[in-house]
Amino acid sequence: MFSELPGDLRLDSEYYRPEYLHQERAIERILHERLDALGDVSDGNHISIAEQFSETGIRYLRGKDLSDFFVSDSDPIFIPKNTYKSLRRSHMMPGDVLLGIVATIGTVSLVTDRFGELTGNCKIAIVRPKRVESEFLAAYFASLIGQREIHRYARGTVQTGIILPDLKSLPIPLLQDQLRVRIVEKVKDAKKTLERSKNAYGEAQSLLESALGLDKLDLAPRLFYERPYADVETAGRCDAEYFQPAHEAVIECCKQYKHGWISLDDLMASITNGVECREFVEDGVPYLRVGDIDGLLLKPSEAKQIARADADTLRPKIALEPGDIVMVRSASIGQTAVISDNTRDSILSSHLIRLRQTKPMRVRPLCLALMLSSLIGVEQTKKHNNGAIVPEVSQSAVRQFIVPLLHNGLQNDIKKHIQASHDAAKEAQRLLDEAKRKVEEAILGYAEYPRKASTLE
Repeated sequence: MFSELPGDLRLDSEYYRPEYLHQERAIERILHERLDALGDVSDGNHISIAEQFSETGIRYLRGKDLSDFFVSDSDPIFIPKNTYKSLRRSHMMPGDVLLGIVATIGTVSLVTDRFGELTGNCKIAIVRPKRVESEFLAAYFASLIGQREIHRYARGTVQTGIILPDLKSLPIPLLQDQLRVRIVEKVKDAKKTLERSKNAYGEAQSLLESALGLDKLDLAPRLFYERPYADVETAGRCDAEYFQPAHEAVIECCKQYKHGWISLDDLMASITNGVECREFVEDGVPYLRVGDIDGLLLKPSEAKQIARADADTLRPKIALEPGDIVMVRSASIGQTAVISDNTRDSILSSHLIRLRQTKPMRVRPLCLALMLSSLIGVEQTKKHNNGAIVPEVSQSAVRQFIVPLLHNGLQNDIKKHIQASHDAAKEAQRLLDEAKRKVEEAILGYAEYPRKASTLE
């Protein structure tokens, strides 16, 4: 009936999907309040400041930086301190809950105290809870119920988004205090476990950099530098970026490693680009993209899905096997992961490259992935970058990359730390899944509302 339409008179059928209405009735039976009654709701910076982005300074978040519950460290950008001070309205504080409200709708991140100063763009909503725990609110938004509520209010055709008045009106169930405490504890435990994961990963990086002497290099940008004309002629490039001293310093460090080095062209049996696919389904085969890689881990449960028939057609072009390295070749440079038994049936997007070593492997996959995501891979990617606005590296350029042939003892130590990092990350994900499941059980009941667990591989 017309009288039953919401206050803004939504007439689109999407808003009235049966599962949305069922969920709405369930929430109405529980004590609940509007989001803006529980805290302040605003959004990020609306001013264009792209020309001020840098590699140091104050962290500046974009929609893609909101990961699964916590802010991602993949491909960060920064702004100067003075610019940050001028964006007072969009400052983000520990305890804030961040939501993707344009394009990447529904992504959730809880701001922790590891960020001293933080801000972001207008594609992010900033919720500052005052009458409810931040951890509970983040768990609710990240749950399947919260995600459905968020997506229900999305508007637009080509690029969808949620306007702040709609976001402020979202109903938030106020579960019993005792249950909320248990949910908060799960989130806090996950945060501590994730910190252990990051520490172990940092130790692996430190081992690598120390062994090669990378930790002693001065990689600060130089105002000017010179190279012989013969180098320019040999490279076939005359742009200053190609000859940055930082790139050459890292490459020279690798070449001076006492156990030797090798080019990827000589190390690999094949180097293959991923494939393009734009048609997705709800239940199919994971189509791994740049955003599905984080800290040498793949997130197949969060990936877009393509039809199984399409995957069967594409698989001969980009078949995967355990031990393959996945490397980002455009946009978020320095992102890598290793294919496992659980991800071998996935399909890689065209922004990724598959690296497959010649057997027997001379470098353990986890160690190679770490090297390509560290200064070794990042500086060589910057050197060979042929993109104008978005960084991009070609397959032929990747073949020219070199990596040190780490001795077995060092490889074993690095692998041990990376594996510890991955184990902790998976445990943190399990704890977060439990927190979200408790929200779902309390509102709809688990038998009625089964969920697929998140996976990290």
